[in-house]
Amino acid sequence: MHLREKLSKKLGVSLPLDKAGAKKLKAQRQELTEQNESLRPMLEQIREELDQLSKLRYWTRKAIPEALPERDGFSEQMEARENRRELEQVMDAAIEAVTQETDERQPVQDASKQKHEQEQY
Repeated sequence: MHLREKLSKKLGVSLPLDKAGAKKLKAQRQELTEQNESLRPMLEQIREELDQLSKLRYWTRKAIPEALPERDGFSEQMEARENRRELEQVMDAAIEAVTQETDERQPVQDASKQKHEQEQY
């Protein structure tokens, strides 16, 4: 029910569907079907290329195992991603700490520099 109402608002048709709304939906369905059919040959071509690449990868792994990197499992990829995030957070915190320390030292250094210049005169 909710999906039907959402769809009717998106398409701008009223519920229950009148003849004009039904024609509009049929026209849109026909357009999408034609678009799908026109893209199907491209999809088949891409599938064929992917099959060839998959076969090449398989035989490359068989013939020269060290030529391609090992596949990481999903959990290993997630762990690596989490480690990378933690490292970025630590680096950001370190940069922020150094920046704050530099900002805090700047007025002290300026004051000592002015005092030193006054003593010279």
